[in-house]
Amino acid sequence: MNRFSKRSVHYGWIILILMTLTILASMGLGRFSFGIMIPFIRNDMQLSYALVGYLTTALFSGYLVGSLLAGSFIHRYQHRRTIVCGLFIFSSVLFIFSRITSFAAMIVLVFLLGFLIGILNISALGLLFNWFADRKKGMALGIANAGGGGGMVFSGMFVPYMVSYSQADNGWRNATLLFFGFSAAIWLFCMLFLRNNPTEVKLSKIGATDPCIHTESSTPEHSGEQEETTFRALFRNPVFMMLGGSYFLWGFSYLIFTTFLVDYLMEGLNYSKIEAGGLFSLAGISSIVSGFICGALSDRFGRVRVLTWIYSVQSTLLLLLLLPHPVTITGSIFLYALTLWGVPTLMMASVGDFLPPRAVPTGMGFLTLFFSIGQALSPLCTGWVVSVTHSYTTSFFISAICCAVGALLLMGLARKQYLVAKNDALSVSKSL
Repeated sequence: MNRFSKRSVHYGWIILILMTLTILASMGLGRFSFGIMIPFIRNDMQLSYALVGYLTTALFSGYLVGSLLAGSFIHRYQHRRTIVCGLFIFSSVLFIFSRITSFAAMIVLVFLLGFLIGILNISALGLLFNWFADRKKGMALGIANAGGGGGMVFSGMFVPYMVSYSQADNGWRNATLLFFGFSAAIWLFCMLFLRNNPTEVKLSKIGATDPCIHTESSTPEHSGEQEETTFRALFRNPVFMMLGGSYFLWGFSYLIFTTFLVDYLMEGLNYSKIEAGGLFSLAGISSIVSGFICGALSDRFGRVRVLTWIYSVQSTLLLLLLLPHPVTITGSIFLYALTLWGVPTLMMASVGDFLPPRAVPTGMGFLTLFFSIGQALSPLCTGWVVSVTHSYTTSFFISAICCAVGALLLMGLARKQYLVAKNDALSVSKSL
């Protein structure tokens, strides 16, 4: 008798918890904590806005490279080994990052952090396709992406507190040390309990229609030719290209909000460190449920349609964020974050809708390529714009425009899907 089948809780839920924690560490404590640390790092190391832009670009350039190579690592080493090794190196880099004093060395470490974040994010989300059936994957991805929101809450509260407690801007270093401890603990749990797929514990996927049928591993080996063919096919696929284009625009847009919000509140609106950190935490709290909300809506109305709604709403909220009124600022931040993780959740879920399980990491990497390019260009452009205008107003306006253009692109994709579905329906009716 399989000892795992006797458990009242499916082992897949343990996997989901571990992947949520992995995303909390990589995206929450690695990526989003960087956004709130920026003003303190800048003051501590006496960096210009342009240098801060280069530093942030290094982070997302690394993320781009890591996302592209994630599929290769997964095919070669499978999810478990990739995640466990990635978390170990990630934790080690955090520790070194807390001690660094050279700007040149910091750029290298930040690039490496971004590289590991990209690999861990793709690997964690891709692993969930092994453990959850199609009708449950949206829910699973929404829960996992909530880890990023949890990291925003924690960093938004803790980083300003550590800076105030230390009575110096270098308090961000002590916060990074704590993040190292959390990441190391998550690495230990993953090393002990993580599994690649249900077949390893003789179980079926959660939500599988026939619990007696074990799922096939979604991580078989692929040849280089097969991977290249898949990428070429995706580049020729108009649906993936339109999704990729809209994801590029969102990557450019949302990064301005998540990376420069605290600096905008402190420098542009004269908010205190605690007030700005509190609003950042508010964004993190409301973003936790964004994957659930947007996922449920997409199940009912369709992923592309809901993505169009999200882009349109976020564009409006980014414009409202420019109105210097406390109610407008707080409301815009809360509502924007309430849709924040809906975009990556629905984008990644769409990959599973169009591709077989073995091709999911490649499809995720393909869309993340566009997303990462947007992320890499955004801080560089934002840093330059702020240096020229000495204000974040223009940057947030550009962010709103990008979201609006992305919404128009998704409207075109929705129209294309509607026409294809209509033609297919007509073909079926004629054949009858």
